[in-house]
Parts: sequence; C-alpha cells; structure tokens
Amino acid sequence: MGVSNSYLSRTEVQQLLGINSFGLWRLVRKYDDFPQPTEPPHDPLAAFGSRKEPEEIWDGFQVYQWAAPAGGSQGH
Repeated sequence: MGVSNSYLSRTEVQQLLGINSFGLWRLVRKYDDFPQPTEPPHDPLAAFGSRKEPEEIWDGFQVYQWAAPAGGSQGH
C-alpha cells in the first residue's frame, strides 16, 4: 500500500492561511518552523514538451500541521 502526498501551490497556501503574497513572505521569515517549499513530484510528461519552470509547492501535511492549533506551532 502506498502513501500519497498532497501538495499545495503558493495560492492554495495563501488561501488556506487567509493571507496575501506579502503575508506568506513574512511568515517564512518570521517563523523558523514554517514549512519551506518542497521539490515538485516527478512529472513523467516533462520530457515530451517544453515546460515552464515548476512553481513552488508545499507539502500539504506540513502546512496543515504547522497551522493547526493542536500542533502547538501556530499559537503565534
């Protein structure tokens, strides 16, 4: 049985946390424990065409864990 990861785009992280792009920039600098963007999963179709640079993505579990009050991190 495999484990599936859910990834969030910059826009999805902003919507989840209720912030704008400047707010995300501030969170990353203010909280050392805020999740950093991760490497995008391998795209098997990338070799078949010119693709633009992949956008930043975050591991959804890490962002939810950071933002959850029960996680202890986000009482800031």
